[in-house]
Amino acid sequence: MKGIDLTVTAIILIILGLIIAVSFFIIIARSKGQVDIATAQTDLRSCCGDRSIYNCGTDATAVGRQNVRCKVSWSDQSITLEELRVQANISAERLNDFCFCGSSV
Repeated sequence: MKGIDLTVTAIILIILGLIIAVSFFIIIARSKGQVDIATAQTDLRSCCGDRSIYNCGTDATAVGRQNVRCKVSWSDQSITLEELRVQANISAERLNDFCFCGSSV
């Protein structure tokens, strides 16, 4: 009887371990998207916060955002501010607030 009890306990522990492992991988997979957005937001703020790159008045238009190029941490090539804004999940209306442009602009 002790052998059967030990076997059942081992099987239960293995199943619980598998459930925990699968749950951990699911949590990690879901959080990667949030990390990507946070990284894009950091790069966006770095780019548009530099007034030598981004002018809050003229570059805030859709055409202006296409002309501004930003360096990103995940690539050697720069991308447009508009592409980075979309990846960072920031709306066009909120961009100037996100970039600390101020209300006088």
